[in-house]
Amino acid sequence: MKIFLKTLILVDLLLENLNSFENNLKISMPSKIIVFFKRVGRNWFLIFIIAVIFVFFIEQILAIWLVGIALVLYLLSFLPNIFFKRSLKGKMMEYYMIEEDTIAHKMKKPLRKIRETLFKLSQKQRKKTYLIVYLDNRYIYFHEETVNKFNELYKKGFGEKEILEGMKKYDLQTKSEVKYILNTLKKHNRLPEREISVKEYRDKDRY
Repeated sequence: MKIFLKTLILVDLLLENLNSFENNLKISMPSKIIVFFKRVGRNWFLIFIIAVIFVFFIEQILAIWLVGIALVLYLLSFLPNIFFKRSLKGKMMEYYMIEEDTIAHKMKKPLRKIRETLFKLSQKQRKKTYLIVYLDNRYIYFHEETVNKFNELYKKGFGEKEILEGMKKYDLQTKSEVKYILNTLKKHNRLPEREISVKEYRDKDRY
């Protein structure tokens, strides 16, 4: 088990170093060389197949071993990302609301990596219980309980002002947060129908 975990950590480090290497290439190398390396990277599978076929005619057993090793490494390359997403979701679920920079600090991970993952999750949240909102050039995660309470108040006819007052316990602080939650829920068809309108609720509350 320890060897397996060390392998995952090693693969994760290799992937991060590859990203760093690519960024360094952009800074220190001419554009033609960068394009060449990118083409090699995109066509690595084709290059590998050609190499395996060549080796197969010389040594069949070696070619089979190469295919097996490549397949194992390919599958292992997905595991760090799977474990990272699971860890990220676990950390976010500890809060009613948490911003991307706070997540990066808590997890000791690069903000860029957190942001990229939150972006991907935000594109596939139509059927999720949590909510990820993009506000003021940053991603914000909202817990399932926060979303449920928001929908509950919205359904009762609360306007943005009343929702903000009713959501203080859930760390909401500004009308912009309320507005963007509302828009994001609406975008993904996750808003319930109102029982009464905002005007009807305010008139009822006034009297």
